[in-house]
Amino acid sequence: SGFFVNTDSGMTEGFVTDIGPGQCQDVVIGPDELVVFPGATATFAQSISNKGVVVGQYNDANGDPQSFVATPN
Repeated sequence: SGFFVNTDSGMTEGFVTDIGPGQCQDVVIGPDELVVFPGATATFAQSISNKGVVVGQYNDANGDPQSFVATPN
């Protein structure tokens, strides 16, 4: 899990993906791997459990930080 600035939208978006072993590598993020909290100005996916539960933070429409827990479907 992690986050990046989408250069198309300017929004900070979270992601969840599998990456191989190694220290540094390029990662391609598909649309089904994005974690974007509805109505947020930024989403930060910060951790993922072995069961796929993602925790993180987002900035609401007022720019105030909030926390979230997202469970897989």
